[in-house]
Amino acid sequence: MEAEAPEEHGPAEPDAADEAAGDDAGGAARRERRFVAITVVLVAIGYLAMATVATTTLPWRGTADAGSHLNYVQAVHHGHLLDPYGKSFEDFIEDPAERDDIERQYASAHPPAYYAVLAVLVGGDLDDHEWIRAVITIRSLNVVLGLVGLLAMAAFGWIAGGRWRARLAVVVPAVGTATFAYLRFSAEVYNDMAVTAIALVSLAIAARQVVRGPTARGLVALAVLGALGMGTKATYVVTLGSVALLVVAAAVLHGPPGRRRWARGIASAAGVVLFAAASFAWFYERNRRLSGSWYRSTGKVPVGDRTRRTLADVLGGDSFYLIPFERAVGTGNARWRPTARRLSLAVSLPALLATIGVLARKVWSRANALSTTTVVLGSVLVADLLGHYALQASHAVGYGADNARYFLPASLVIGLALGIGVAAAGRASALLVPLLVGALWAANVVSMAVYGRDADELAPSGALGSLRDRAVENDLPAGLPMVLLGVAALALVGVGVQIWRHRDLFGASPRTVDV
Repeated sequence: MEAEAPEEHGPAEPDAADEAAGDDAGGAARRERRFVAITVVLVAIGYLAMATVATTTLPWRGTADAGSHLNYVQAVHHGHLLDPYGKSFEDFIEDPAERDDIERQYASAHPPAYYAVLAVLVGGDLDDHEWIRAVITIRSLNVVLGLVGLLAMAAFGWIAGGRWRARLAVVVPAVGTATFAYLRFSAEVYNDMAVTAIALVSLAIAARQVVRGPTARGLVALAVLGALGMGTKATYVVTLGSVALLVVAAAVLHGPPGRRRWARGIASAAGVVLFAAASFAWFYERNRRLSGSWYRSTGKVPVGDRTRRTLADVLGGDSFYLIPFERAVGTGNARWRPTARRLSLAVSLPALLATIGVLARKVWSRANALSTTTVVLGSVLVADLLGHYALQASHAVGYGADNARYFLPASLVIGLALGIGVAAAGRASALLVPLLVGALWAANVVSMAVYGRDADELAPSGALGSLRDRAVENDLPAGLPMVLLGVAALALVGVGVQIWRHRDLFGASPRTVDV
């Protein structure tokens, strides 16, 4: 009897239905990526237009401490650092005749990394008395750094968003960059946008480690960014702690079973922290010797007409807990301030409550519970926000002030807190996202106009008229702010249209989607 030929076990021929399903999945993924890419570009255009409005209508001499920062740049250009007292002035920003030689140098407590970069870019301009050109260059750089932060927030949303990745990649940067602090300090010479960009990029890279597993390249990047952050501003220490927690979590979630994964995670986190801390430890020790503080320019001495506050005074005030949300709209002058705060709360609190509602429903849902990765990331980001509250409290005790500026490195958390609720609204997100961002922009335009008008004692002419007048005072075309506002409005409409056209990515309602 003839033997049967053995059965071949090569690759099976794909079923037509499987091929169609694969093609559909690939096409859907490409469509999702295209939606995110186009919409993030529109968000970026809107941000750039609004930041440029702020840049071109703020007086070139800037806000209160601009002279201190420029003074630091010129000092580094000449090869030395500044002391807490003995501030020297050139013929920019402030009149030397109005100052004495023991003026406190508020920027002297900052490490020199940011100022070293600026010294290369504009040190020669300051020496040549071209200080306006130097200011324009620095403000332009800070707008670019703000854009880097925007893209980092989009990357975080895409990396960590799971099924919500498309909506978070779009909504979080749109909302997170619409606050007054983000727009104002994109338009200044301070170092805040530098440390903010570094912090946001660090969080995005650390989130990737948690979601996809730790890599040597990622750890090196986090260590280098940590050094840059600590070399830019002491407030990066909070982000450094958050990054360390995420590095440990990445090793534990993706490592082999047993204690070795904990040891590996702790060792990796320690390496990142120690490299960052050691890089500029010499500066913090120098500052401690000169000022008596690791991170202050002097001890807690009176500032202006501020009254001294204890920790109990700071923590006992209701406004302390609402700073990032009560100050989402700039406060301007004393007359505008109460209205601005009411507007800020009217815009931000409903969005915040909607986010809390969405998350509460997810936490209590048995069918669609939050993933372990989401819980880890969310817990660390909450800790990050609390860390920035601790920094704000430390600053305010004594003669400090409440200032949303100190929450800028937490812009990702603020964007999530205000954005998740509107991202969960299904088709209505096409209206709610532009409405939320547009409301913040509009109110902040008024704040910019009020500040700019009062700074030069211009005649009242309405918000738009005041912006035109400020542009003229800066020797720029009167119509420039209107053109920029028009570009921002068109970009925002484009975001709404994109969300409507791809509303299936946002879900029909909050109940049909998962995080």
